[in-house]
Amino acid sequence: MIPVGHRTPLAFVPGVDAAGTYCYVVGNDTACLTITTVVQANAGTNGYAVLCSTGPATSYFPYLGGNPQTGGSWYQCGPNTMCYVVPGIAPCPNDTASVTVVVNQAPDAGIDAIIEICANAGPVVLFDSIAGTPQPGGTWTFGGGPQNGIFVPGVNTPGIYCYIVAGLAPCPNAVSCHTVIVVPSTDPEYLNTGIGTTVASSPRLSPEPNSGVLHLVGMSDGEAPADVYDQLGRIQWQGTLVPIGGRSELQLPGHIRNGRYTLILRNAHGADVRLPFTVAR
Repeated sequence: MIPVGHRTPLAFVPGVDAAGTYCYVVGNDTACLTITTVVQANAGTNGYAVLCSTGPATSYFPYLGGNPQTGGSWYQCGPNTMCYVVPGIAPCPNDTASVTVVVNQAPDAGIDAIIEICANAGPVVLFDSIAGTPQPGGTWTFGGGPQNGIFVPGVNTPGIYCYIVAGLAPCPNAVSCHTVIVVPSTDPEYLNTGIGTTVASSPRLSPEPNSGVLHLVGMSDGEAPADVYDQLGRIQWQGTLVPIGGRSELQLPGHIRNGRYTLILRNAHGADVRLPFTVAR
């Protein structure tokens, strides 16, 4: 395109006018200018990525909008924000777009396990027997139907009970399944559970779970043998209550993990006394 005879300046509009040689003619004098256009850098448009904490390594590039060019570079440009830069070819500037990243925490339903419950045990909260670090607030199923998560020996059917914690997309639900087995009370590990005992209103039990010490007020007749059972009816530890200044004290061993337990002891009158308590270190 060679404009001829223009007496006013000619405007070149990038993207509208074609690149090439433009000449300006005044009378018999001519001056020519070659114009080359450069493609503008395109980093796309800002995007939004929602990921799961246990998901695979993920490229941010697919979360950009528009038609971004490849070959750019990434850097963190703010809290939860990654910026993508495509360098421009002079005189075009660089182009930048960002992706805001949200990472949803994957749910934790604990670890599959076999839960053995004594036939003489009372109602068992199944959640307290899940290994690992399960989140509360999930739901229970048994045989494909809903279940309240409390197993009552002699009432509920042994089998596989599954605990489900809903995941926040894109995280899937977490599921742990537990085989519940009811063991006869004649099993040596479960002897004496729930047999010949009474839930005591006195003495009073004051657990100090942070220190692992149980204080018993109203049991000052001397040392007394003590058995600690978990809520499944399994004996976890045997020790001796020691009288200290009008109360008795029992130091729990470190292997007693958080959960619900029952202290069974024989008082001075030969009667078994059962005292429930909770450990929450």
